[in-house]
Amino acid sequence: MKITRRQLKRLIKEELSLLLEDVPARFGTQELGHGWKWDMGWITDPLDRYAGRADVADQLFQIEPQTGDIDLGQSTPDVRRFAAAAGLVAHQLGISKPVVTSGRRDSASQAAEMYRKWERGDDLVKLYTQSCAECVEVAGGEDNARQAVDSIISAFETSQEPAVARREAARILEQTPLSAHLSGRSIDFRADRSLPRVFQKLNRYARFTVLREETPPHWHVHVKSFPEKMFDALTQGMTPPSPEEGVDIDVDIDVEED
Repeated sequence: MKITRRQLKRLIKEELSLLLEDVPARFGTQELGHGWKWDMGWITDPLDRYAGRADVADQLFQIEPQTGDIDLGQSTPDVRRFAAAAGLVAHQLGISKPVVTSGRRDSASQAAEMYRKWERGDDLVKLYTQSCAECVEVAGGEDNARQAVDSIISAFETSQEPAVARREAARILEQTPLSAHLSGRSIDFRADRSLPRVFQKLNRYARFTVLREETPPHWHVHVKSFPEKMFDALTQGMTPPSPEEGVDIDVDIDVEED
């Protein structure tokens, strides 16, 4: 079945008007005896056009139903491919569907998240300047990251009103981002002991880092690169190109067992 881009947009609009959270309606799968393969003949890379939530029963991954601000259409194509691929690999391994708990955030949402961590007693300096290499990278270096974190902690400690403290933190984050969530390049998954197996499999196809965070417990994934050709190789059960062919498949998986 062929479908034009105009027809696709119309179908998506119709789906949104009915469900608001089911676009596309499904990622079709078919069993091939020795594994699973997605039926993607109708479009080259559906995730480039994906938007909205995916917590319907027939998806291979889910979005945390208690969150209302996740729209993977705001994340990068690499992140959207990663979410879908994580679902496919989990299905192949016979483990539960990965649950996405966060995608792209604006500065206000990131400030609110940092405020919650601070309220619960998390060490923000350690998290954002030592544990999270991504945070230091997007901030433009360790000095910038430390200065931003110190300023945010000061705002939290000195403000009488939480809303005022969060607004000041958001202002600081607009100047010095401390997370790739702000650019749509990170995604969080609900903590699950089985997910490292998924990450190890995806290591062959994508470049990403993984950090286990505890407030609340989740896997934070910074997706650096997941090219369309690698996504297609995974869904078609093909061996990924070797590093000698110009693909860097290294991954830094920082796993802390409970």
